[in-house]
Amino acid sequence: MLSMYADVWMTNPSYWRTAADNVPIPWGGIRFIPSRKENAGREGYFRDPNFRGLCFLDEEAAARYQKRNPERVFQALPDVANILLPPGQSQIAGEMRRVAAGRTIVLLCGSIEGRKNVKAFCEVALMPDCDGFLFAIVGQIHPATLSMDEKKLLKAFSESPPRNAFIRDVYFEDERDMNAVIDASDIIFAAYRNFRISSNILGKAAGLGKPLLVSDGYVMADRVGRYGIGLSAPEGDARLMLEKLRLLEKKAIPASKFERFTADFSAKKMGDDLGEFVEQCLDRAPCRGEAVDRAGA
Repeated sequence: MLSMYADVWMTNPSYWRTAADNVPIPWGGIRFIPSRKENAGREGYFRDPNFRGLCFLDEEAAARYQKRNPERVFQALPDVANILLPPGQSQIAGEMRRVAAGRTIVLLCGSIEGRKNVKAFCEVALMPDCDGFLFAIVGQIHPATLSMDEKKLLKAFSESPPRNAFIRDVYFEDERDMNAVIDASDIIFAAYRNFRISSNILGKAAGLGKPLLVSDGYVMADRVGRYGIGLSAPEGDARLMLEKLRLLEKKAIPASKFERFTADFSAKKMGDDLGEFVEQCLDRAPCRGEAVDRAGA
């Protein structure tokens, strides 16, 4: 049994002292947010002898869990992304381009939450010396996730926008519409705050040939640096972020670097890796109550 969202599993060890009998077959899952280092591999479901392992979207997390639990299987999967575009013209994308009037568009998009670092984005946009950019926020804004400082900055950005600001509070019912907005931009702002996990904004940006600005010190910075598809900056340093944006504006990234990323984070690669994970789980010694019938599995 493969659970596609292991993050919702109960982790209390006392629960799994009795719950193991309810899962009489080999099982595992995909987990998007791994436990922090001190808790990795100590979740309650590790008490179940039929639990075989986990997949992560982070190579370091898979290695960390494997070191603590060598008898189980842990696999890093590529964080794949949908980059399909809508059949017709995107009204928001077209409007954004018209407002930009040839300027470089820096885009923060998707679900606009506090962790997306709205504060830093607005601070950069409100600087007096960045007229060559259009800073665009396009997506559904979630005020409850924003700090008071962020709400004030966003209010200044939206109510009295400088001539280099563009904002649309919109929910994308069709993911292709968001892709169209990304495709119409020039640089993707993904310098999120305290964001230690993967994000498929990397796959969307790379698939559409858009460089990224991300935060230092996390998995996204490692990937952006390793593949050369953007730059990173400290998540709270708006001045340095602006400097990095200027560098991205001036230096074109070869298409081959984006292509290398998309090849390594493709749906085919994910299918191959997931298949390998399942095979390794089934190849482990039979667990309590498990029928040794690979043909039936």
